[in-house]
Amino acid sequence: MSRQYEARLRDVLAAAKKCKEFKKHLRGPHDDMAYDAIVRNLEIIGEAASKLPADLRATHPEIPWPKIVGMRNILIHQYFSADRELVEAVVEDELPQLVQAVTQMLQES
Repeated sequence: MSRQYEARLRDVLAAAKKCKEFKKHLRGPHDDMAYDAIVRNLEIIGEAASKLPADLRATHPEIPWPKIVGMRNILIHQYFSADRELVEAVVEDELPQLVQAVTQMLQES
């Protein structure tokens, strides 16, 4: 059974919230665990994004859907080439805009 797209959007928001929380633990005694947790939640965001209906994604071209899914694929299939600086930059610079856009999408549904 396929999940409704609203549930997937809520998954994106929940995973983004976790990334923000885990980011607080980077550069501390639990740095490795925090980074691994961030990576896992970025994978969840990418997987949820990949399962959204194409017509829904098309109505929100401001969101870089292919990049989100592409990052998920790299983190899962080419984890050894994942760039930590890029991962941290995504959490810092990109996730806030994604959260804002996804929140708006849920309000519109």
